[in-house]
Amino acid sequence: MCTVAFFIQMLPYLHSAARKVVVEYRAAVKGKKTDAPRWHRCVHALGFNNYNAHAIAIPSAAMFVARHVDREERDIMEDIIASIRGSFAGVIERSDWMDEETREFAQKKLENMRQNVVYPPLITNRTFAEKYLKGLNVSKSSYFRNVLNIQVYVRLELAYPESNLDNFFILPQLFDDMKCVDKMYDDPEDSSWRKSSFVIVVNAFYQPKTNRMSFPAAFLQGNMFNSGLPLYVNYGGVGSIVGHEITHGFDDNGRKFDHTGTQLIFEQKKRNTWLIALSFVGVVSILHLNQI
Repeated sequence: MCTVAFFIQMLPYLHSAARKVVVEYRAAVKGKKTDAPRWHRCVHALGFNNYNAHAIAIPSAAMFVARHVDREERDIMEDIIASIRGSFAGVIERSDWMDEETREFAQKKLENMRQNVVYPPLITNRTFAEKYLKGLNVSKSSYFRNVLNIQVYVRLELAYPESNLDNFFILPQLFDDMKCVDKMYDDPEDSSWRKSSFVIVVNAFYQPKTNRMSFPAAFLQGNMFNSGLPLYVNYGGVGSIVGHEITHGFDDNGRKFDHTGTQLIFEQKKRNTWLIALSFVGVVSILHLNQI
């Protein structure tokens, strides 16, 4: 079963006849009748706007940052975030419907909300990216071979060095390529990027379990952010997103966690009660279906 799953996963990287099968399947299941252009598939495989390619995205992100991002953009973003955080703190302070305990809780969470801005400093270290790619074999003639080499390298060399090719087909079912990303970072602030996003994903994020928001380099482009434009334009673009991510810390999900990202005791108890109730409903459903 694991081998079949792995084959299906690799099918899109084969020849045009195999890709045709994939397109027909997606059309039947998802209604998507056209395939992405080749350039799009290639850059996606290298981690660009790919939520499932964190490990191989490291060298891609390093090259993207070196070519398209400068330090000024990071400084501007940090100033915008600091300004909006200050304004949000003022809103909390002026809200007369809060009692003091709630106000203190909210302010403490905001003050301790961490942030990933543009890229982790280590990504600019060329030696870091080169060391990461050191053991990867690259074929000049076979795209499929390169995809397979990446799968083998990431799983067997970086994440599971104690393994071998005999159990390679089992690993995709258990594999978390974040494990190898963790091994690449010494600084916790650098490794925190892998927990929320990566540099070349076009999105912004808030993670309640770490009380951290992220604004990757790939997101800060186009109409969203431009360091050459007046600040009021950038406040209207990326500034609205910064405010949006901050409020996630206090929405119906974020409110369940404190300033450290620890789930509140009340929410833990409520979740446990819900799981017990769900288990009971499941048993009742089985009894009903069996007409007992």
